[in-house]
Amino acid sequence: MCFISVYVILAWHGDDAPVSLVFLFTLSGALLHTINAYLRQSINLLVLNIIVVAITLSGIFKMFVF
Repeated sequence: MCFISVYVILAWHGDDAPVSLVFLFTLSGALLHTINAYLRQSINLLVLNIIVVAITLSGIFKMFVF
């Protein structure tokens, strides 16, 4: 649902979509998928979602610091 919400926000707002909201939905969805991957003991999904979380956190950091 979180990743679908990102597409809905982008479709609704177009170029004026709030970037912080997109990052928030991406981060929450990746964290939920990370928990799911851990419970399923899937190393591939766990690593993939950790990479997504790291990219999202770096984007949030760049947005607020620079």
